[in-house]
Amino acid sequence: MQRAWSVGVVLMGVGLATAGCGDKGSAADGTLLKDMSLADAKALCEFQRDLYIQGLTTAEAYCFETRYPEAATCESELQECLDSGDYEAELEDDWDCDQTTLQDYVDGSDCDATIADYKACGKAEQRSYKAHYARATCDDPDSIEPPDDTAQCLALFDKCPDLS
Repeated sequence: MQRAWSVGVVLMGVGLATAGCGDKGSAADGTLLKDMSLADAKALCEFQRDLYIQGLTTAEAYCFETRYPEAATCESELQECLDSGDYEAELEDDWDCDQTTLQDYVDGSDCDATIADYKACGKAEQRSYKAHYARATCDDPDSIEPPDDTAQCLALFDKCPDLS
């Protein structure tokens, strides 16, 4: 399944091998997104895939995060998602990172953000979504709405409006 990551939806993420979770960074982290190589794009895809999976802590959180159920039908939508097996399939999806293209990540934009900026946004969004949806319940309509973009992502979007 080919995926182009929309940081604003991420994150859901977004998921990746993060600095807080063992990612020591790489020499490519200082590379501008518009200048990255195909190898950089593939590595970024793998980083995102891993971060996304790390954020999928429970089937319930996955369902809230991916389905954004409406308050009036939340219980039935949540149960439908839990019964679907989608959560387990997501954990096994390899995102086809070997088929990644540069266009999947840099829409030809004149983006002056670095790979490190992109990763920082992904990590921040993953932490935000993970914390937010761990508390989500159908009894609290505000808890099932996506959280606001993080400061790291807002900074990225300032440099790369096409990613917002």
